[in-house]
Amino acid sequence: MQIRFKKGKDKPDTLHCRRADGSQTWTRLHADFGPQHDLAHYAVETTLGLRHAFFGLLAQGRAIEEFADTEDRSWVGGEALLAENLAMALQYELAGSAAPEAFLETVEQSCAGLGLVLPPGLTPDAVEAVRQTFRRLLARWAATPPGGALELDFPDAQPGFSLVR
Repeated sequence: MQIRFKKGKDKPDTLHCRRADGSQTWTRLHADFGPQHDLAHYAVETTLGLRHAFFGLLAQGRAIEEFADTEDRSWVGGEALLAENLAMALQYELAGSAAPEAFLETVEQSCAGLGLVLPPGLTPDAVEAVRQTFRRLLARWAATPPGGALELDFPDAQPGFSLVR
């Protein structure tokens, strides 16, 4: 799937995803956050080999607006919930409201509240790899001029490494 973050000039930033079959989904991004949360998802999902979280579900045919529907989220599985907690923790850390050394503990506590257990492969080294990917993506976005776009590919193939079943 091709992912395109477009930096607005006089309009909000947008996220556009084109699937392998040519179908698409897109949205305007929140003015206060821009693509930060979605870039955190991309870093988490691609670095850790998650294929059933936000971008993986979009690649499988879900529409972006379905994630805003709080009435029925029965289709959102544990991998997506894990990715969401990891993405949020990255954002809290970036904002300075969470200590890096408490990252795994914070994620573990928030996942426990959802009945999830952290996978054994989620080590401090894996978290650091996610952080580095996220930092590179943020730098690329910062260098994107207004009206320009940051384009990324999300792998459609099975991952070589995955934290969850």
